[in-house]
Amino acid sequence: NDKNWRKAIAYFQKENEAKNKEYKERIEEEAKNNGISLIVTDELIKKYRLWIEQDKQCPYTGKKINFTALFGDNPQFDFEHTIPRSLSYDDSLENLTLCDVNFNRNVKKQQIPHQLANYKEIAQRFERYYEEKIDNCLERIEKSRTHGRYIDPSIKDTMIVKRHKAELELRYYIGKLKRFNSEDVTKGFKHSQLNDTRIITKFAKDYLKTVFDYVMPINGTITDTFKHQWG
Repeated sequence: NDKNWRKAIAYFQKENEAKNKEYKERIEEEAKNNGISLIVTDELIKKYRLWIEQDKQCPYTGKKINFTALFGDNPQFDFEHTIPRSLSYDDSLENLTLCDVNFNRNVKKQQIPHQLANYKEIAQRFERYYEEKIDNCLERIEKSRTHGRYIDPSIKDTMIVKRHKAELELRYYIGKLKRFNSEDVTKGFKHSQLNDTRIITKFAKDYLKTVFDYVMPINGTITDTFKHQWG
């Protein structure tokens, strides 16, 4: 609830929206240049974002990914869940990678990267994509620290907002590496299941309000207490 965190989150979201708009325009332009007819969806924008992040390369095979191979009528590369979705319920961008379709279906399957025979080779490629991005975030975080010296409050707040924004970006990159380097699947990777529950609760509440005069959603802890009281 800190005001500087709220500002940082707002700037972070606004920047992502601007990037998505830019990526949409790029996809449309490159599709036109390559004679590809498509409607740009959020899913295609996610693919483009990962394509840029991964230096237009598949980390698992080392194959270069060209625009046609990713967005053409017969895509040779597609989304792959780093921690298999059947094990993690995690459909977030942090858990998605662009991967050679054949490798994903016939080699990786339901394995985590650490279980693959060429894991070390794959990990080197994957980590290379994010090393510079992580260093950039750490540098911005360090530059925006006040180190205890007096600074005008408004300038100090601006520096703190910049630091928080860099921390949000860093959290994303660290999250990707954490999933990729994981040696097993922990409960922490199942957080998105809670997001599904929140979405279900939201729609259930809206529906129930059409039937009952008063509806109030409550969290799991209170629900558990009621269950014990009511037996």
